[in-house]
Amino acid sequence: MPEKPNSQAIGNIVISKLDKCKHILFLYTSDEIGSDVFIPFLQYGVDNGGSSVYLSTGFTDSEIEEKFNAIQPRSRCAAFFAYGDINNLKEKISDLCSRSPEENLHMVIDYSVTSPLEHSDVIEIERMLSKIKNKRESVSMISAFNTTPLTNKTLSELLRFHEQVLVSSENGVTTLMGGRNLITTDEPTVNILPKKMLDKLVKDNLRVSILSLLSKRELSGYDMIGELDRRFRIRLSPGTIYPLLYSLQEAGLIEVKTNPGNAKRKNYGPTEKGKRLIENEILDFLTAKKYLSDFIMKGGIH
Repeated sequence: MPEKPNSQAIGNIVISKLDKCKHILFLYTSDEIGSDVFIPFLQYGVDNGGSSVYLSTGFTDSEIEEKFNAIQPRSRCAAFFAYGDINNLKEKISDLCSRSPEENLHMVIDYSVTSPLEHSDVIEIERMLSKIKNKRESVSMISAFNTTPLTNKTLSELLRFHEQVLVSSENGVTTLMGGRNLITTDEPTVNILPKKMLDKLVKDNLRVSILSLLSKRELSGYDMIGELDRRFRIRLSPGTIYPLLYSLQEAGLIEVKTNPGNAKRKNYGPTEKGKRLIENEILDFLTAKKYLSDFIMKGGIH
């Protein structure tokens, strides 16, 4: 039986990408998956001292409103329903983004509730959001679509406005990919990576994944397990992580650091030697991955 997707985990994946990508395209096949993923994203905005807003192109949905009522403090989170009126929606977005330019604002624009807009209307709004993203660092946005009614024409245009796409479906699979890089034909295909395959990729490339994490900041073994779980929904045991950390220590790539939050827990960080070699190892991995991908796409033909 397929594993039911964990909406909280998917929401955390979105949050983890916000530092690098302020406008994410979220494609899903179930309205339940969609609305549940928005909650941690909007709560994150409120928790970090900003405001959060859910904007729907359709009509008031009492079930969605009930879920948003759980976000606290409620005074900093609002829901707005445009009833299919594109001008009303554009005015609301413009008004939200003109208030307190320095304040963090988290917005969900949900195109999939009751009253979908015409293709030209969707593209007009996405073009507007793309300009906002380029002008305001303090705005983070999700553009959400249920893939069932989505046409190839609309999808092809949407991908041009997004660097990151998150795809989710009821059979428990998720993937992140570069949106603009998907445009290879007039009718692009969005590929969903099965969870079983994602688990295998992470486990087979655990060394380079750990090195990549440690190249950004010092972490404990416990933190690494949590980070991989948050990003990929794969729970690794200490018996898998710590032998690898020991081998990296033996190779002189990482060393034990002081954990400022817990004296009993060890942090790990790269050595001076490690800093030089980790970047090369990550680049070698990415080069090998691209070579293999090109080989497979061309059917082994040079």
